[in-house]
Amino acid sequence: MKNFNPLIILITLFITNVTQAQVAIGTTYIEDGIIFKTETEDKGLLLPRVQLVSRNSTSPLPTNIPSGTVVFNTQTTGTFPNIITTGIHWWSAEENQWTNISVN
Repeated sequence: MKNFNPLIILITLFITNVTQAQVAIGTTYIEDGIIFKTETEDKGLLLPRVQLVSRNSTSPLPTNIPSGTVVFNTQTTGTFPNIITTGIHWWSAEENQWTNISVN
């Protein structure tokens, strides 16, 4: 039987522990139950920009995206009743459609 290097075991345990960590940008404090937190007074958040094809299609994203996926749609497209407008949308897998959350 080969001898295991204790350093390799420690590195493996450390990597396993780090992969479950919370992420904070611009702050060192993150509340319980939060996986991602960002704080800034002079910067914005840029969401993924995609050109969706219809309100009831995930294309060009994969077909099995989870509910709550958020994108910025860059073009109004589709045919009635599934026209999708530009703006921020979230996907509902249960309703099989994008919902616009932009407020004008």
